[in-house]
Amino acid sequence: MNLVYACVFFQDKYVSMFELMFKSYIKYNTNQKNTHFLVITQERLQGKIRKIMEASQITWNIFIVESKTFFDAAISRVKIFDYPKINNYDKILYLDTDIIINASLFELFQKPINNKLNALKETPNYEYHGCYFTKESYDRVSSMCFSSGVLYFDKSMKELFREVYCLQQKIVREKLKISECLDQPIFNFVAIKNKCINNLSLQDFVILNPKSYKEAKHINHFCGQVGNYIDKLAKMRQFLRGIP
Repeated sequence: MNLVYACVFFQDKYVSMFELMFKSYIKYNTNQKNTHFLVITQERLQGKIRKIMEASQITWNIFIVESKTFFDAAISRVKIFDYPKINNYDKILYLDTDIIINASLFELFQKPINNKLNALKETPNYEYHGCYFTKESYDRVSSMCFSSGVLYFDKSMKELFREVYCLQQKIVREKLKISECLDQPIFNFVAIKNKCINNLSLQDFVILNPKSYKEAKHINHFCGQVGNYIDKLAKMRQFLRGIP
């Protein structure tokens, strides 16, 4: 069995982004009976999320995790291993909400995971990927950096996710600098340090900020400044208008 999951917290506009993403997902993946969909969210947004998902014909669920800060909300994706039914799934795909799905994900789920965190390589940026490395050490490993907006993994990553969470808690506890990309450089630091990242395996399936439908892949991620949902929603809607 496969699990696709997303996280929605705080702003109602993130619910709007999730609705666009979810509707694009079910357009191409309703017949994937061996793939379930999970949303990690807070109690306040549960009703809105449920209303969106109830209209679909797929198997879905909601997992409530309360977060007090934006940083806590960002790191909520690592709590996937607290989900009571997680042991039912062999392969897991995390998706940010600022994504449009443009094809069935069946082919992606055929790819072996090989005890790696599979993600998409991104142009190196110290603030966005490497700020928990020293600059010297980051220069040596920058070719391994990745976007954390799409992550493909299995239960072998449970300890890595625990380590990501522990580092986030240390950053909060010791009042260390929080990156403007929140938990993405934490994921980069932990995965690269543990030599368990494959940042090339998703390049045929994921694209960042496609300029038109002609560049589209299975997963189209309209990433940008954290919290700038207005720009992201605009790019997602513009992309959808270009679909034949």
